[in-house]
This record gives sequence, structure tokens and C-alpha cells, in this order.
Amino acid sequence: MPATGIVYRSIASTALGGLALLLCGTPANAQSVWSGTISASYNNSLNWVPTLVPNSSGEAALFNNSLVGSGTVDLGGATVSPDSWTIIGLNTFTFQNGTVSFSNSGGLTVGGTADQNIGVNLDARAPAFCSA
Repeated sequence: MPATGIVYRSIASTALGGLALLLCGTPANAQSVWSGTISASYNNSLNWVPTLVPNSSGEAALFNNSLVGSGTVDLGGATVSPDSWTIIGLNTFTFQNGTVSFSNSGGLTVGGTADQNIGVNLDARAPAFCSA
């Protein structure tokens, strides 16, 4: 009889673990929100909440109304490669001094309740695609 109880608990634990995975789902891309509190440097982790610079596959950046500091984002002369950027809200953001190369077929999403203006410096060596 004790062996049956052990098997029962094991099945129950497995069922609860499966239920937890079902309820929680798989982890989403890590998303960091720009606050710009320390400086304009994209690569300074203290400008992001949480303190993760979205600069590689599996990471996304959100620029929204939670802006506390600078709306100017300096890419430090480098290429950053997050999965995506999302820009929403009423703040004005200026991205300068670098290149963004979205990984994993990610891209740029812009939304909000007000008109959005986007200025883009195109690199003649690379194709540019825009859609509305």
C-alpha cells in the first residue's frame, strides 16, 4: 500500500507541474522599458527597467510614457540587435549614433493615440522596407 501512495503523489506532482506550465506558459522575450534616468546611453543598463540592455536575440525594448529622463537614445556608435522595439505613447524619442539590426525577424512597432512621426536615415547598402 505505501508504494501506491508514492505513485499517487508522483502523479499528482506531475499533474500540478503540468498545470503550472499551462497557466504560466512559456517565457516571453525579455522586455526592457527605457527610462533614460542616468544618461542617453542605450548600453547603460541603469537606463532600463529591469536593468537589462535589450541588445541580442530574445530581448525586446519598449519606449513608452514611463520615460523619466532623456528621450534621446545614443546607440554609442554600435549596432544593437534586439528582437524588436515598440514605441508607444506621447513622448518624443530621438535615436542617434548607431545602427539597429532586428534579430529573429523582429522589427519596429509604433502605436499610440497621437500622430507618430518617424525619421529614418537609410543605409544605401541595405534594403529598407516600410509598411503602414
